[in-house]
Amino acid sequence: MGHVRRCLLPLLLLLFLASCGGVSDLVGTYTLEHLDVGAGTVDMAELSDAAQAAGIDFQATLALEEDGTFSLEVTAPDGDSSLEGTWSEEDGGIVLTAGESTIRGVRTEGTLVFTVGQQSMTFAPAVPTQP
Repeated sequence: MGHVRRCLLPLLLLLFLASCGGVSDLVGTYTLEHLDVGAGTVDMAELSDAAQAAGIDFQATLALEEDGTFSLEVTAPDGDSSLEGTWSEEDGGIVLTAGESTIRGVRTEGTLVFTVGQQSMTFAPAVPTQP
C-alpha cells in the first residue's frame, strides 16, 4: 500500500500542475522556416542548404524557456547576432519583448508566425538531431 502511495503522489502533483496551467506547450526550440517579404517567400531550408553548399553557415533559432525568457540566435555570413528578452502568451498568441521592442505572433498549425509591416517570419519546432 505504501508503494502505491509513493507512485500516486507524483502523478497527482503532475495532474495538479497541468490543471493550474503548468508549463506552456510553446516552450521549446524553433527554427526559422520561411520569410515572407513583399516580393515573395524565402524558404529558409533551401537557403540554408545552398549556403552550406557554398561553405556558408546560415541559421536562425528561437528558444522559448520555461522561465518566460527567450533567445533568438542568428548565424549569418556577415556575423552572428542574438536577441534576448521575455515572452508570454496573450489572447491566444505569443508576445516577445526585448527592451522597448515588442512583437506579437500567432500560433498557426504548429508554427509561430510573427508579422511586422508587410514581412512575416514563420518558425517551426526544431527537429531534434540524431547523435
